[in-house]
Amino acid sequence: MKRPLTFASEQAGLQRLLRVADHLQQWERLLSKLLPKGLAGCCHVAAVEQRTLVIAAEHGTAAARLRQYQPALLRLIQQQVQGNGVAGGEISAIRVVVQTRAQVVPSRRPKPGLSGKALQAVEAQVAQLPAGPLQQAMSRLLQHHRKG
Repeated sequence: MKRPLTFASEQAGLQRLLRVADHLQQWERLLSKLLPKGLAGCCHVAAVEQRTLVIAAEHGTAAARLRQYQPALLRLIQQQVQGNGVAGGEISAIRVVVQTRAQVVPSRRPKPGLSGKALQAVEAQVAQLPAGPLQQAMSRLLQHHRKG
């Protein structure tokens, strides 16, 4: 049986896709090496289009910081590419876009209620309380727990 990547590399359309993915990975490695650590974690290479490196920032703050760092980053990238041919292409501009990641909101698990035995115990204690605000509050609490 052939390995999946071997099979994929034999298909003409998939070969091109693998080359593009490899090219983007090279740019991603270079970018993560050149950016400050705090910025590298939230910025990723989105595309390389017509000698323009498109960098996606996860939020506006990161995009603003990246735009400030953009001229120096462009010089560093150009030096790396000229020096040892990293990523195999010249870049004359950097474009920064904000591309937030979809946030998955965890569903709330229902909180466990009081057991019947616990409700009876609380009810017995409430019956022993003198009439007043505390007894009223505890009675409302019991009613709430019986409904839920």
